[in-house]
Amino acid sequence: MAALALPWTTPEAPWLHVLPSESGLGAEPSADGGLVRVLDARRMETVAGLFNEFQRALKFPGYFGRNWDALDECVCDLEWLPASSYRIVIEAAPRLLDRDQAERPTFLSLMSDAGKAWASAPRGGRERPGRAIPFNTVLLGTSIDWCP
Repeated sequence: MAALALPWTTPEAPWLHVLPSESGLGAEPSADGGLVRVLDARRMETVAGLFNEFQRALKFPGYFGRNWDALDECVCDLEWLPASSYRIVIEAAPRLLDRDQAERPTFLSLMSDAGKAWASAPRGGRERPGRAIPFNTVLLGTSIDWCP
């Protein structure tokens, strides 16, 4: 009997996943040796805090412009962090952009679009290495009623 594939192990949609913190899932090491980065939403209650936490966790290059377009560019590139798959895990997700709530849809759309970009070969004029690469975002927490 084949093992059940967790939804963030494939490049197919959906690319956003919401799980209760106590599930014990999401932040486990990747079976394929892919990159798993855990970010803390308590440090991302504002847009500026979100940019800081992403820059820290994903080691964005010095040219990171600390705006939505720059975040999109960096999460869709990651050539400085090559991996067979990418999983961004956000702990305490109900606190995410708590002080900039109007920006939550922008963030969710950007992360979903990044998953779609990694699932397709061409992006930004570069070809992906011969196959789709899983890129998923996992939001951990209870009462995340603002995430579709």
